[in-house]
Amino acid sequence: RAFELDERSQRLALLNRISSSLSTSLDVKRILEIASREMSSAMGSASVIAIMHDDNDDIGKITFSYPKIAKLTDALPIPLSDNLLVERVRETNAPVIIDNAATSELLLSSTLDLLNSANINSLLVMPLTASAKLLGMMIIDQGEQGHFSSGEIELAQTIANQTAIAIENSHLYTEARQRTAELGALFELGVSVTQELDAERLMTFLFDKVQLLLNVDSITVTIAMNSDWMRIESLEYGKRLESVSIQRKGTTFTEHVLNSGQSLMIGDIER
Repeated sequence: RAFELDERSQRLALLNRISSSLSTSLDVKRILEIASREMSSAMGSASVIAIMHDDNDDIGKITFSYPKIAKLTDALPIPLSDNLLVERVRETNAPVIIDNAATSELLLSSTLDLLNSANINSLLVMPLTASAKLLGMMIIDQGEQGHFSSGEIELAQTIANQTAIAIENSHLYTEARQRTAELGALFELGVSVTQELDAERLMTFLFDKVQLLLNVDSITVTIAMNSDWMRIESLEYGKRLESVSIQRKGTTFTEHVLNSGQSLMIGDIER
């Protein structure tokens, strides 16, 4: 009984220490570095690989490996589509044990090559999930010891959960800062539009703020001069282009926006 209490006390102390360490950073790579080192130490594992998912580009990127293996961190991204391992983890949101990577049907050939580079054949895959979203995975080398015990897997899951929460907090903080900057830019833009009387200065300010808000390379502003003509002001890659005046035609999308006063989004201008 005393041994069990002591073991539980040590585990709680370990988790508290890891939680405190993870909370010291809002940088995702640093968070994964801390988590990988702590996971390796807690599990007695030779290697831990942290992979972050980029759903926009549909790829997984090796963000950190412990110990650091240059050819892993420089490796090509792993596709998320048609990836049986990713599908399994998403469906179950549970650890996946692979005893023999060479014969597993869950692994892509590119993933197997990465594991071979790290001399990992038997592995435990832990999901990094927060708010019901799979953010990434941690691959833990089981080495030659065979399966981790149920207690060890539970410990690994707790560490993975703490890591996922820290990553989500980092994302939320970044989004909040971006939103604050956007609101500030919108406020400045609104004030300038109502107070600036010089058209050229107003246009320059408009370009600067829109570029900050939308993070785009090209901006075009169309000004209706009268019922027959309109002026085009453009900025491309930070360079102001010469103004152009063109005749208005009732069939263009620009004319549609001018007449309706409503926004219009076009997915493919060539079509």
